[in-house]
Parts: sequence; C-alpha cells; structure tokens
Amino acid sequence: MDGGSGATGGGTCAGEQPCQACNDCGDCASGTFDTCASGICNAFAPPDPGPQFCQICNACGCATGTTDDCGNGCNAVPPPDLGSSCEACNDCGDCSLGFTDACGNGCDAVAPPDPAPQSCEACNDCGDCGYGSSDNCGNGCDATAPDDSDCD
Repeated sequence: MDGGSGATGGGTCAGEQPCQACNDCGDCASGTFDTCASGICNAFAPPDPGPQFCQICNACGCATGTTDDCGNGCNAVPPPDLGSSCEACNDCGDCSLGFTDACGNGCDAVAPPDPAPQSCEACNDCGDCGYGSSDNCGNGCDATAPDDSDCD
C-alpha cells in the first residue's frame, strides 16, 4: 500500500490543488480541491452579470439600450447622422427644395415669395372687357364681363 488515504488506483494523493469555477460569461473564481479527500473544487462561480443599461452616442445625440446577459455589446441605435432633403413652401403652395444639416435639423431651403394679386380682365362676346384682380396667389379673377346684349 502507498499510505495515501483516499487515493484510488494505487497512486499517491497530491494534496490541495488550485481550481477555478467559471460562469457562462467566462468570469471565474479561484479555489482549491483536495486530491486526498473529496476532489471537489471549493470555488463558487460568480453570477452572470445580466443585461446592463448602456448608451451609444454620435454627433447627433445619444440612444439608450441594453447589453447581452454577460454585459457585452449594446443594442442602442443612435440617431442617424445623415442629412436629408427638405422643402420650404409659401402660402400658395409653391415650394423650394433644400437640405438639412448632418443630423437632420433645420432646412436651408427658402420659400419663394407669394406671387401677389395679378390684374385680370373678363370680356364679353363683343370684346368689351371688365377689369379686376386675382387672389394673393394669382388665382381666379374677380372681374365681371360687361353685358353683351348691346352687341351688333
């Protein structure tokens, strides 16, 4: 006999040996196990950290999200940092195109001026005309044609 109490297979026991217990995320705790006794590691794996709140920012602002169960990565999506086209319109519906800044703010388009009232005429079958004006957008005409009952 080899005198090694608890040893199996006729070998000698090595005494206490280092060991580790690790969680699913790869975080470990150190401990020991006794090869002459139970052979069980006395270390307890740390708990998985679980999802954590996180934030991702760019020049246009920040967004919040969460990490995976191990505290890695972040599912937040920051605001887009690309400009876009835009338009500015006057009261009459006439528009000019422009662009926003890189964060989508503002618009450099300038609305065209309203056309303002335009003079107009309404004529009868005899060629006699009445005069008036359009609305502020240049639409319609408030002129009335003279009575054409006196035409030859």
